Amino acid sequence: MADVIVVGASVRALAASMLREGREPWCIDLFADVDLARRCLVKTISLEDYPQGLPALFDDAPNVPWRFTGGLENYPEILEQIPRPLLGPSVADIRRVRDPFYLAELAARHHLPFPRTSHMPDLDVPMFVKAYRSAGGLGVRLWTAGSEFDPQRVYFQERLNGVVGSALFRGQELLGVSEQLVTPHFAYAGNVTPLSVTADVLETLRVWSRSLNLPDLFGIDFILCDRQAFLLEVNPRYAASYEVIERHRADGRIHGKAIVYAPADFPFPAQGPWLEALERPLESLQVPYADIPARDTPVSRGQPILTVFAEDDCARVLRAKSAEVLRACGFSGISLSGPLEPV
Repeated sequence: MADVIVVGASVRALAASMLREGREPWCIDLFADVDLARRCLVKTISLEDYPQGLPALFDDAPNVPWRFTGGLENYPEILEQIPRPLLGPSVADIRRVRDPFYLAELAARHHLPFPRTSHMPDLDVPMFVKAYRSAGGLGVRLWTAGSEFDPQRVYFQERLNGVVGSALFRGQELLGVSEQLVTPHFAYAGNVTPLSVTADVLETLRVWSRSLNLPDLFGIDFILCDRQAFLLEVNPRYAASYEVIERHRADGRIHGKAIVYAPADFPFPAQGPWLEALERPLESLQVPYADIPARDTPVSRGQPILTVFAEDDCARVLRAKSAEVLRACGFSGISLSGPLEPV
């Protein structure tokens, strides 16, 4: 019997983590991918209805607490409408830590590194335009002088160069630090853990954690620049890096995952290397592929196809597995630029 509801655009990773904790998840997401649906009860919601239509789907849901993943932190007004206890930070805390100007104030108060952030572009430094309601790098672009923008929807943040990282906390406990894979178009593409950082960087991350004062699971995205960790954003919920951190904590090895993106529109084929993943339980820490679409599912150009996993020599193995997936999907001769993005 279900004892937790998990909700998000794609909940497979969260559902698997809940299963590893001995929970039984009841799921709502956009895709109901094969590996998730063969293990858990899943209700789908259309992209047109997401996220505004989520509260109505709870009418038939079990009367148990719920947890969400990627993107819903940007819709606190939707979270408030869901008539179940929310596991994790409160909606008030979510509003607080998703405000980039609150984070800038907190950084100044505690003398923490933070990129220059403003309501208007600064012509003296390169800047990103970032949407307030953004997740996974969506809505991020480089600012070009003279381009139009809506100050109600976007803000500006200094572009820094360096390695992008993710730190995952449970309350004040640091669970792990990973390198974040980012495509040339700034979209999230996966994680490799652990990321080796200095004692000073670890202390900076811990100070951020204490200053944010959030309960339960949450993530901090940062960039290593000039030997400092500049905070980029806070994810006040289950974070995508958690499952590779779980794998690393289980065996001490280097673990990585990567999202394979579609270079063109296509129907997902029946056969491919991902079939071996369906022979393992969803909650297995040895699953080699995940987020597997059903046969003939239409996949649009630029959308994720599925997720691949690797251990030890992660960069090479993730790239090889991604190329194999693309070949199985009918894309031969495709080269990969940046972290696994086909060109």
